[in-house]
Amino acid sequence: MRQGLSFAVSKFLSFISAPMIPLIIVLGIGLIVAVVAGLVLLIPWLGEIIVGALFFLALAAGFVMTLVLIGTAGGFNLMYPTIAVEGSDSFDAISRSFSYVYAKPWRMLFYSAVALAYGAITYLFVRLFIYLTLLLTWFFVGLFVFRHVGSDENLWPALMPRPSFISLPYETNMESLTAAGSLAARSHVWQSLDSSTQTAPSAETCACPSRNVHSHLSLKKIRSVKALCGAASEIFLTLTICGSANAVAQKKSSRK
Repeated sequence: MRQGLSFAVSKFLSFISAPMIPLIIVLGIGLIVAVVAGLVLLIPWLGEIIVGALFFLALAAGFVMTLVLIGTAGGFNLMYPTIAVEGSDSFDAISRSFSYVYAKPWRMLFYSAVALAYGAITYLFVRLFIYLTLLLTWFFVGLFVFRHVGSDENLWPALMPRPSFISLPYETNMESLTAAGSLAARSHVWQSLDSSTQTAPSAETCACPSRNVHSHLSLKKIRSVKALCGAASEIFLTLTICGSANAVAQKKSSRK
């Protein structure tokens, strides 16, 4: 674990700068062309002639920018494995990814399609895992809840609607809840994952001194479990980086 963390820290700048350097190159070339063209066209009559005569230089700059953009878009997913496995820097990662894109484009497309399919399956698995977690929790917490709210609705589905695999974010009707129910809905564990969507109950359901302030707020609030998805993604990313770093360390030790 220590070796993996030290490797990740030592290559942190390379991971950040690898995709940024090509974009900086494109932006720099584009700004040079824009500044030169703008200054030349300020010259009356003669500026148009100069631009027309030297327009091939602008086309050459556009050609270079296109090469860099296509290489970056196609080889972006190859930069990080190059740094992690080979232990190289950002410039070597850019060179290897560009050469692979332009030397073996069909193989690169095939590998990209496989990676996309694998990522989609992994995403569906994580989404299914989160859905089952929420569904089982929702089912067993409300299994023996027999209380009803004012509209003859069961109390627990009013506090937390049944989770859906299609749409993990859900809405809670705060109008049907009392002040205690609204407070309980805010005190659940999943509510702490997205505190930015908290709203106050209406004046009819919460008789408090600040009712005039809160009466204009919405009667519904949307709670999201995106933070839980982000936490799961960070776990998978950490395991992947540590696994790659450990593989590199084992490869080096075997060479010794």
